[in-house]
Amino acid sequence: MGPPWRRRAAAAPAGCPRWPWAAVLRHWGDERRPAPAGCRPAGPGPGGRPLQCRHHEGAWGRPAATRIRRGGRLRRRGGDGTIPGTMPRPPARRPPRAATEEGLPPPPFEGIPADGFAFLAELAASQDRDWYAANRARWELGLRDPLAALLAAVADRCAAARLPLRFDARRGLFRLHRDTRFARDKRPFKTNAGGLLSRDGGKDRPGLLYVHVEPGNCFTACGFWQPSPPVLGRLRAAVLEDRGAWRQARRALDGAGLALAAMDDALARLPRGCEAARGTPEEALLKQRHWILRPPLPDALLQDEAAVAPVTEFARQAAPLLRFGWAALEG
Repeated sequence: MGPPWRRRAAAAPAGCPRWPWAAVLRHWGDERRPAPAGCRPAGPGPGGRPLQCRHHEGAWGRPAATRIRRGGRLRRRGGDGTIPGTMPRPPARRPPRAATEEGLPPPPFEGIPADGFAFLAELAASQDRDWYAANRARWELGLRDPLAALLAAVADRCAAARLPLRFDARRGLFRLHRDTRFARDKRPFKTNAGGLLSRDGGKDRPGLLYVHVEPGNCFTACGFWQPSPPVLGRLRAAVLEDRGAWRQARRALDGAGLALAAMDDALARLPRGCEAARGTPEEALLKQRHWILRPPLPDALLQDEAAVAPVTEFARQAAPLLRFGWAALEG
């Protein structure tokens, strides 16, 4: 009979698909759809199921008739004239998207359910993908959608107060899955939920309002988190050039009872070019890598629909820091 690529493929019975993955999906992989008459299995597959039909034999189960040279490699051409790898695969099925992913306005905020906090505690204990798949609805309905509703309500009130903070449901929420490609910690999921508001709704715009949801460690933050070196340099230069404007913003923050968080990654010495601030009240600020305000939030407060008001009030009180930074970056 000769090698497989020299054989002439048998004609497929009516209703029998040509491509092996379609065959597996349509009749040999679905017991509800019997195979057409004359369609016989070529061999057993996993679990005893046949992988393809007799007339699908050849390269990857396609009808094998000839071989052609393409790109320096020999590739089999099927009996129907097609080249392996050129036919697109069937589109992948995915569950319907939630309203927040479609860009629709989220429902009114009624508080984060207690089951949302319980979900995070159980996820931290399990860190299992199968468990998450079985409890995904708890994440979407108990945490993601309520958090989006909270941020949208805060954004509406900020707009009324002429504070340019917007919420984008597609870009403003953080993923629950961790990026473990280059991390030693291979746990697949985070143990918290978070979202932010910025001037364009994205995560990369300097100056933001952030809400963090974690059992026993909820907080809200406002300011400039992990600014790039050029952005941080312009913020420091603005403090040195106009100390009066910064001290005015600092007095407004002190009057509201807010203080910049002292982070562990602060510099031990003043950065280059800031030596003139040695011994001044601005020395500690210029050593910081993040300019952030971070007051805590009680878990019980986020479970109440009244959480919109205190988060909005915090954004209003932190506005002097944001406006000073925005003016420095735009000037």
